[in-house]
Amino acid sequence: MKCARIDKLTCTPASPIYLGENVLQIDGWKGFQHWFCRLWPRHAQQIRKIVLAEWGSGYPAMPAFGNVYGVGDFKRLKQLRMLQSLVVVVDEKKTLYLQLDRLRYWNKWHDGLELGPRVYLQMMHVPGMAGLRTLRGLRNVEFRHPASDEQQGSIPGGFLETTVKREITRGATT
Repeated sequence: MKCARIDKLTCTPASPIYLGENVLQIDGWKGFQHWFCRLWPRHAQQIRKIVLAEWGSGYPAMPAFGNVYGVGDFKRLKQLRMLQSLVVVVDEKKTLYLQLDRLRYWNKWHDGLELGPRVYLQMMHVPGMAGLRTLRGLRNVEFRHPASDEQQGSIPGGFLETTVKREITRGATT
C-alpha cells in the first residue's frame, strides 16, 4: 500500500484529488501532533482514507498533557467528515501479551489454554484504546499486521474484531 504525505504546500486546486484519492499515513502517537499541525482545516474535510501505523507501540504509558490515552488525537480524526476508511497497523496478539505480562496471574497461564473473552478484555487497558473506540461511522476498518500488508493484525474473534471494529463501523452509511 502506498501512502501519501501532506503539508501546507499542497496546491489548493489539486488538494481534492491528492487528499481524497490517496491513503494518508499517521506514524504513531507523535505523528498525530506533527500531522495535524501541518494540515489546513479546508484540506481536512477532503481526506477519505488513513493508515494509523505503529499504533500499539506509539502511545506513551501515561497520559500526556491531559490527552487521556489518545482520546484527543482520535477526536481530531472524528472531525474528518469525509473519512471512510481506517487501517490500523497493530499486532493484537503481541499487544495483548504485553498487557497480560503486567498481570500477576499471567505467569501461571498455561500456553495450551485458549485465550477467552475475559482475557481479550485486557485490550481495553492498552494505551490509546479508549480513543480508538470513540470513532464512529466509518465504512471500512482493517487491522493489519506490521510485518505484512496481507497478514491480519487482529486475533480472529478477538477484542479488535468483535468489539472495536463493530463500534467504529456502527452508523456507517453505505
